[in-house]
Amino acid sequence: MLWNFDETPYYQNEAGAQDKPTLALQGALVPIVENKGKAHSRWTANLSCCSSPERIRERWPWAEAMYKAVDDGPKYKELQEILRTSGYPPCLSVTTSPKATYRECDIIAMLQRHHPDPTPEQRWEIEISDDFSAHKTQAVEDAQWSKKKFGMTLGGGVTGGQQPCDGALNQHVRRKYGMLESNKLLNQMVNGVSLPTTTEADSLEILHSIWNTGGEQVHMQPARGFKDAGLSVDLDGAEYCEIAKEAADMWWEPVPSSLGNFSNMRQKLNAELEEIEKLWENKELPWSRDTLESLVEAYPHHADSDAVLAAQEDLAGHYDPHEYETTEQADAFEIGDQHSSYSDSDSDVASCDSDAVSYTHLTLPTICSV
Repeated sequence: MLWNFDETPYYQNEAGAQDKPTLALQGALVPIVENKGKAHSRWTANLSCCSSPERIRERWPWAEAMYKAVDDGPKYKELQEILRTSGYPPCLSVTTSPKATYRECDIIAMLQRHHPDPTPEQRWEIEISDDFSAHKTQAVEDAQWSKKKFGMTLGGGVTGGQQPCDGALNQHVRRKYGMLESNKLLNQMVNGVSLPTTTEADSLEILHSIWNTGGEQVHMQPARGFKDAGLSVDLDGAEYCEIAKEAADMWWEPVPSSLGNFSNMRQKLNAELEEIEKLWENKELPWSRDTLESLVEAYPHHADSDAVLAAQEDLAGHYDPHEYETTEQADAFEIGDQHSSYSDSDSDVASCDSDAVSYTHLTLPTICSV
């Protein structure tokens, strides 16, 4: 089973922030009625999806709203009370941070909140996220491992084609959110409110309406997105035709010569699987975290893209000394302190030293199911 989570920014006046069109008579003056401060008041939705329809029917994936406020301050307590009194299900949570941007400690808290403690019978799962610094710290990876999740990061530039949250979830949730928020604002104007606006409680209610009462389609569509991205297709070739959109282009185009002489990704994958099968038969793949990490190769750096990300201030994937300072929660997952009954063995597994391969993660579902 595979998971994917992704943060996306929203605003308290999302329709205004997205420059939505206004309905008016032709030639008439169109007054602008919006709370400009709210249109610039950002909060973050952290949405998740799962590849297993059966698991989705048992319990929805999680959604978390993060608002700009001090940690554990009055606003945080107010939001927790709203969550409690509204009777929202556990899959919906709310938190705060000084910039409404996720830090290492926030990611760890989210994983602890929404991933139950694993049982000995539970199978290992893969958890995918994008190339954001707070997703890639050792403490976050340790927290995932303690929940029987193996964390993997998609390289920059491929999330549009290979991240199910981007391809099959975020845009649909945003579209529905904008419509429901606009209805709220319109109703306020009809009732005589001169400057309509939405509150944190309103945005939570809208998110709950989309996530928990809008039917299972909002969750089943991203499950299908894992196949569109080539992440959950059967590796015997029977489902390769289901890979779609940008992932299909990457799948069938020639593999760069630096990564091998293959006419497409299918040929490269078949060669990788043959090599893995030989290693398995020779008992050279003992089950351990080191084994898994040795099979995942790093994405190459892209200087131009990295320069753009570095200029995006609080939305960037970079460390800020204040925002990403060490926390007690992160310290609890340092290597050597977090080992549970699911910790690594002490097997000595050689790490991979070949050229960086940006597609190798496609083989991992098979490795984890062995």
